[in-house]
Amino acid sequence: MVFSYLVAAGKEMFLAHFPKVALSEFIFWLGYTYNKKPQMVDVGWAVNHWLVGVLVATRGFSDLSALSNTKTQIYLGALTLWALRLGGFLFYTRIMHGSGSDPRYEELAKKFKNHKNLYYLLQFEQQGLLLMFTAFPLYFLFHQKSTSFAVNNYVGLALSLTGIVCQGISDQQLYNFKKNAKEEDKKKIFRGGFWQKSRHPNLFFELVIWSGFAISALDLKNLRATGWAFLGPITLWAIMNFVTVPITERLMKENKPNFSRVATETNKFIPF
Repeated sequence: MVFSYLVAAGKEMFLAHFPKVALSEFIFWLGYTYNKKPQMVDVGWAVNHWLVGVLVATRGFSDLSALSNTKTQIYLGALTLWALRLGGFLFYTRIMHGSGSDPRYEELAKKFKNHKNLYYLLQFEQQGLLLMFTAFPLYFLFHQKSTSFAVNNYVGLALSLTGIVCQGISDQQLYNFKKNAKEEDKKKIFRGGFWQKSRHPNLFFELVIWSGFAISALDLKNLRATGWAFLGPITLWAIMNFVTVPITERLMKENKPNFSRVATETNKFIPF
């Protein structure tokens, strides 16, 4: 039955691998208690997706021979490239050179000011739980029986790599603007590059990346079963659309005088 594939994926992801991810999230939370930068959770997002990929590919480190498979190496390489690029960028800009506070997280935590550390621990662990869903494509990708590339592998890998490159460009464009903008422009919303027609192009390209992994994870002879891989990008879109973007845009509306005009002239995600 089709649902048996979902059950098998759920058992491995949540029973076998989530405890390790939960431990990793706890370590990132300890980092937050040291530097008081809740942005550590963003770095953990990248690192723990990579961790899930390695855990799935090696069956929880019990079968390292899987790493000798060329197809596995290529996809682990792509996942590592994404994690290093995103995690490194976030660590550099938000931890090493960022302020000690982040308006998004302060907004979420303001009701728990007397128990902030506990609140953030729950936030870190909640993220660990959610990313087990967003990482679903990795389960089906690294459980593919065929070691050769099919058409969907080429298409999916091309999408993921394109998304990684374009996300890196969009992140750098915004970072350069914030770093070099004149004082009177810092309160305005950046309208250049990928940000000209989109308010959140970096999130759009994140969806492209994980949709690419989901496409790669399909078995063309068993689409109904392996189609569960799309649970990942669907969950990711839901998180962005109903949590990340509303919080971010509420703060933008309060602090960016040109937000209302920009909102009428741009798409939420698509930068084209």
